[in-house]
Amino acid sequence: MEAVLSYLQSLAPGVWIAIALAMLAGGFVKGVHGMGLPLVSVPILSSALPVQTAIAVTLLPILLTNFYQIRVGRDALPIVRRFAVLLVGLVVGILIGVYALTNLAPDLVTAILGAVILGFVAIRIRAPDWRLTARGERLGALPVGLTAGLVGGITSIYGTPIAIYLSALGLDRQTFVRAIGITFMTGIIPLYSALAAFDILGLRETALSLIALVPVFVGYLIGERTRGRISETAFQRGFTLLLAAIGLTLLYRGLGALL
Repeated sequence: MEAVLSYLQSLAPGVWIAIALAMLAGGFVKGVHGMGLPLVSVPILSSALPVQTAIAVTLLPILLTNFYQIRVGRDALPIVRRFAVLLVGLVVGILIGVYALTNLAPDLVTAILGAVILGFVAIRIRAPDWRLTARGERLGALPVGLTAGLVGGITSIYGTPIAIYLSALGLDRQTFVRAIGITFMTGIIPLYSALAAFDILGLRETALSLIALVPVFVGYLIGERTRGRISETAFQRGFTLLLAAIGLTLLYRGLGALL
């Protein structure tokens, strides 16, 4: 415990500011949009902490802000059965991704994170109206799960590929939200268990994650209260511009250090 307290006391003020801003911003986006916490928080955190540490710190904020979505009642089992292949692929991909994370240079991980975010920005700008048939759902489940897991294991961001796949199925809003909640919680378990197994998530990171709960819930409550007051179009544009700026910054920083 003394070692943890000593570590926390040794952190520069800029690190604490980055944690507060990252969690406030991530919580706000989560409160307004219902997802996107790690997509915003991890890049901001990685400006002051190693990427691996930034990913580990998001453990409790992601876990607790998504916890309400798994209270889905008796209809959870049919959803799990329907998307079982997707969930298996997600778990396997995450384990592979975390293993890759431990063997990649931090600057390369930063560049990959930037590239992934810019890829999501491109998808948001194009906003394709994809629709999958029942056969497409079956054939796409495993590749989507593996891809999302691999990306998530390296960057902690696996929700967006899953959300794109689920939205292409034309699910009703209630089923969509519940399916997202189940996949998020399914991914969290192997992701952070693997991070702990590879010594990326320890007592110091857990302590930071616990502290991060305060600003993330402040941001979440603000976002939830302002959800109906913000134009959806204005929010989406602002969110996309923010992600583009973050992605370009990370890609530039990562590649600049590698080249």
